[in-house]
Amino acid sequence: MHVKLGLGSYLFRWAIGTPSFRPARPLNAFGLLEKARELGVGLVQFADNLPLHRLSDDELKALKKKADAYGIELENGMEGVTAERLLEYLRISRLIGARLLRVSFHAPDIHPTLEEGLQAIKDVLPQFAEAGVSIAIENHFTISSPDLVRLVEKANSPFVGICLDVANSIRQKEWPEETVAMLAPYALSLHLKDYRLETHPDQLGVYIAGAPLGEGLLDAGEVLKTLSIYRTGFSVILEQWCPPADTEEETLRRETEWIRKGLNHARSVLLRFMETTVHTGSGGTKHAAI
Repeated sequence: MHVKLGLGSYLFRWAIGTPSFRPARPLNAFGLLEKARELGVGLVQFADNLPLHRLSDDELKALKKKADAYGIELENGMEGVTAERLLEYLRISRLIGARLLRVSFHAPDIHPTLEEGLQAIKDVLPQFAEAGVSIAIENHFTISSPDLVRLVEKANSPFVGICLDVANSIRQKEWPEETVAMLAPYALSLHLKDYRLETHPDQLGVYIAGAPLGEGLLDAGEVLKTLSIYRTGFSVILEQWCPPADTEEETLRRETEWIRKGLNHARSVLLRFMETTVHTGSGGTKHAAI
């Protein structure tokens, strides 16, 4: 079994910036590699908040060169399923040496039906298979897990699977335990984030909030155990729902602190998971890059 710990670009949501939050010095793709190096993490997964199609080919080659120099593996990411966009990101994946493309099915400007998206994926599958690049469709907010399972089963290819986010499907009225149970057999990549349920100050119900990994309701060890039943290897990508503070400085400080806590917890959980796997006598070589 091979499990590799990585950082997702959404782990640095505020450092990179959002439409409503513009830091004075936003983190770019090269800066994300520097962060990974500083934190001692050997895998970075880009998502649509750092879209690589905005970089020139020379910049993409420079990104690959820097990643190689740092010993960092790259995974690619995009949003909006069309055949044209998938092929564009396959070309980028080749340039940066990425073997996995994480895909968010919908985008602000692209809203395919499940059948339209499935056909687009089928149309480009021969090129992805030839390149050895897998498509990992994330259970984002807009697709239920049962629908996503049906889509992947209809694609019927070892190069199409799921990027399993443990918490996103709460939006589809699924608790994380249900989501993991449904999607684990198809998971090529795992997004770990934590969450908590908080009561409104005036008792007007409850709401879901992010938490540093290890301080919320998620049992990360159980998630890993479930995936290991079906998969011999997968990447474990850290993300978080860190709320902003009152100022940019406080927001970025909070985000950095949550990252530190989450990374420490993830490493601890992965070590225990690998030790337990060895002690229970599961077959094959065990390796965790953490």
